[in-house]
Amino acid sequence: MTAGVEPADAVVLLGHRTGAGRQGVLSHTCPGTGPTGFRIDGEPADEGRVNAPIAEEHGAPVVLVTGDDLTCWAAGTWAPDALVEAVEECVSRYAALCLPPGRSAGPLRARAAGAVRLPRARSDRADVPEERGAPGRPHRFEPDFHAPHPAAAVLAVPTVEPCGPRGVAFTAPDATTAARTSKVCTTVAGAAMEDHFD
Repeated sequence: MTAGVEPADAVVLLGHRTGAGRQGVLSHTCPGTGPTGFRIDGEPADEGRVNAPIAEEHGAPVVLVTGDDLTCWAAGTWAPDALVEAVEECVSRYAALCLPPGRSAGPLRARAAGAVRLPRARSDRADVPEERGAPGRPHRFEPDFHAPHPAAAVLAVPTVEPCGPRGVAFTAPDATTAARTSKVCTTVAGAAMEDHFD
């Protein structure tokens, strides 16, 4: 989801969702056969908590997050300096009070224009060093699956260890490596599912 972030000055997370196992419209952390719960560094994780540190490592801070009201609230924990714009109010995972596109487009454009003018997003700042980005730091990922057998299959991935009967955990040296390892884990977990029985 962060492909191409390297030359960017800032990142906008448009239409993001709350994390797996959380209340929120279409809440998930990885689609398909992804986790039913997810923690990063001990905190409940959505895809924003996965992507924000990757963007920071490449010198492109998250400046705007849009989605439902709960996503915007959660963004305050992993992108506290970003602006937010809620375009729907969560009723349940599959229901929301939504602004129609004709009413949400204007506020989204205005909020995005304001976000890219934030000092953190400007590429011509005098205090930005020639070498972009911040050094990566280790992150611990802890996904939970719906049953023990996907978790058992994921233990074949190097560095992954059990974490409860349906969960696994691993620590990676930086956010980019952690996200890549997580993708391998969800792919292996998906391959462990039978079409006729899960």
